[in-house]
Amino acid sequence: MPVVHPVEVEWTAYRRNAFPLSPRPALSERQMYMAMMEDIGTRGPTILYFHGGAHCLMDPVTHRWPTSTLAKESGGRVLSVRYELSPQHVFPASLLDALSVYMALIAPPASAYHEAVPASQIVIAGDSSGAGLAASLLLLLQTLARQHVSVKMRGSTIRIPDPVCAGVALASPWLDITRCLPSTTANARWDIIAPPSASRMGDPTPAFPPDEIWPASPPRVETYCTAEICTHPLVSPLAAQSYHWRGVPPVYVCVGWEGMQDETEVFARRIFGADPEKQIVIFDGYAVMPHCSALFPWNWAGRTAMQRWGRFCNAVVHGKGPMKMRARATWTSSNKAKEVVEVSLTQLAMTNVGCWYQRERMDDHAVDEKLTEAREWRIKLNRMLVAQGDKRQAASL
Repeated sequence: MPVVHPVEVEWTAYRRNAFPLSPRPALSERQMYMAMMEDIGTRGPTILYFHGGAHCLMDPVTHRWPTSTLAKESGGRVLSVRYELSPQHVFPASLLDALSVYMALIAPPASAYHEAVPASQIVIAGDSSGAGLAASLLLLLQTLARQHVSVKMRGSTIRIPDPVCAGVALASPWLDITRCLPSTTANARWDIIAPPSASRMGDPTPAFPPDEIWPASPPRVETYCTAEICTHPLVSPLAAQSYHWRGVPPVYVCVGWEGMQDETEVFARRIFGADPEKQIVIFDGYAVMPHCSALFPWNWAGRTAMQRWGRFCNAVVHGKGPMKMRARATWTSSNKAKEVVEVSLTQLAMTNVGCWYQRERMDDHAVDEKLTEAREWRIKLNRMLVAQGDKRQAASL
């Protein structure tokens, strides 16, 4: 288990009456925070944000455009987390960082700039792998809350609130570390994320030039986690069953014709299936759009997804707003008419609606079988890597 340590974060909000080239005010960090709060007030959502980057890239700095835009669209503020990255920091390092920052929001240390934020004002959000981390944090918090677990921090015992937050808002979430569902390769023609090459489909080990970081010692197949736990629900939230999600707050998720399409549809379907009478899930699909298109301001789909993303964050905190809070799933076309097709949430990943090819029916049994298969051959491959390493070590003695 990694040691719990201080985690760096970055507050972001939308500066009214500022211009694109406006200089940073000559203020201390605390004064900057106070000026931000004077500008935005305290009624908007507090968005706990996790950046994307395949768990090994990017930073809050690289995501200042989407976080500042999300703050503008939601009328709130964003707390972006500089969590530990793989392969140096293996699971559960980043999840513990996420939990630490969440706890610091609801029960801040004495040195924090912010006051305690009620869970009813927090929206957990992210894009790509950061969205997957956000989903893992939601699952962890909901499990702890359901079991009435308390967390000891800084000499105090803090009860996990229930509900754990006002809502969860995700863009193109990476929910399956194994990338085993068909859209990973089927949607490659539309996507900016390349699928595993045909020659490496049986070996996902990243082919980085060897250095002091990789290959890991002892060797492992995945950069983010060990092979044995690659399908654990806190590693790959796709593996969580509907009952795991029972009682979670409203969820918004947007996706395009990308490698993550199948897992996003199954994720939304399973959350809705936890309680179809009460659970609010808003699935927002865009035809032809690639991975993380919600972060692209230069096209209609990206701007629309960002607006809906922000409005959802505002609506779940205030319980009202321009977005009617009802469960629904839609696919929006890329033509001039911007046709919207509504899909049953229970049929996501089960029909060809919102899909350009004749898809394989991804019911729960089929998904679980693919996850099991992906885990099993990773374990076998990992054993081979360890055995090869042992032989090389013996030969050098």
